[in-house]
Amino acid sequence: MGLAGGIPAGGKGNPDSDTDWFATDWMDTARAVEALKFQRISWPQLLAETSDRMSWRRYPARLAAPLAHELLKRRSPYYRYPGRYADPWRVIEAKWNDPRPEREPA
Repeated sequence: MGLAGGIPAGGKGNPDSDTDWFATDWMDTARAVEALKFQRISWPQLLAETSDRMSWRRYPARLAAPLAHELLKRRSPYYRYPGRYADPWRVIEAKWNDPRPEREPA
């Protein structure tokens, strides 16, 4: 779309926590795509289609990329967040309370 560099890099997942990785990094969906056949076009095809749809607007969008980067960085739940790794569950809890399902008393 011409917004190269517009999206800030996210926090890395903690290598010592199996529960954090899915929300902070990628998941290998190859087997799901193969079984469910939900991926109809490739990533390069998607990028080409997006570029075609943006047409001439890609060029002015490049000028807006640094502004978009700053805006998105400041709106991130990790803006001014301490810590070396992303902690999605702590951020979710801070915004919406404990995400774990409530348990019935025994």
